Amino acid sequence: MTKSRKGRAKNPAHLQPIILEIPIHWTPDQALAIFELLDDLREKIWVRCNCQIQRMMREQHQADHFEDIAPIGGPPQVF
Repeated sequence: MTKSRKGRAKNPAHLQPIILEIPIHWTPDQALAIFELLDDLREKIWVRCNCQIQRMMREQHQADHFEDIAPIGGPPQVF
């Protein structure tokens, strides 16, 4: 990381967040076109990567569930 002029650490350009703004002047037709584009993209990603996505979602769910029942620094709770 580099420091900005104000002395705060600044991430490299490839780690900077991407800010996506939705124009308020879109017509309903334009908004629908973008919505359909994203829906098609989601479907194509699912067709290609569904097994990996399902595995990752299952792992995340299990990790989230484990965190709910096993507080950090304490023994697992038994139900």
